[in-house]
Amino acid sequence: MRPCFEGLEHRIPRALREELGELIDDDAVTVDQITLEDSKINDLWVREQIDHRWNQDSPLRRAAHAALAHLEAHGIDPHAVHLHGKDVHDSRTPHFVGFQLRYLSGALNCFVEHDGVQWLEVLHPTRRGPLHALILRPGRQEKLTRRPTDAGRFFH
Repeated sequence: MRPCFEGLEHRIPRALREELGELIDDDAVTVDQITLEDSKINDLWVREQIDHRWNQDSPLRRAAHAALAHLEAHGIDPHAVHLHGKDVHDSRTPHFVGFQLRYLSGALNCFVEHDGVQWLEVLHPTRRGPLHALILRPGRQEKLTRRPTDAGRFFH
């Protein structure tokens, strides 16, 4: 088991772990596992956007705050984030956040077509408990653009 998937076997389907493993071995992406801390984003406007998008009891609201606060703490402008299928503010969004693997299949395309530099995927947002996430970053560009497009592949 790769360290980035350790303890997450029940959250990431085996076929996806295998495909990510191939991408890692091919230097097409890097993948790291993190656990997000409960936090509120400092940017008041972005905080209001999140709070308007999801109700107070939503696990997605909790995950959005934690993910964007994490990015913000690492110097990333939260306005330049594509959050679970929607731009937060700016149309140029090199940072992507997704939940429950819903949009993850488009991550490689985001790296190639939209100059993406990072994809943070919260695997199982909950109202309580740890918020485990994967951070995918693009590797060698030529490896991303020459990917097979087999029908059984997760990433398209």
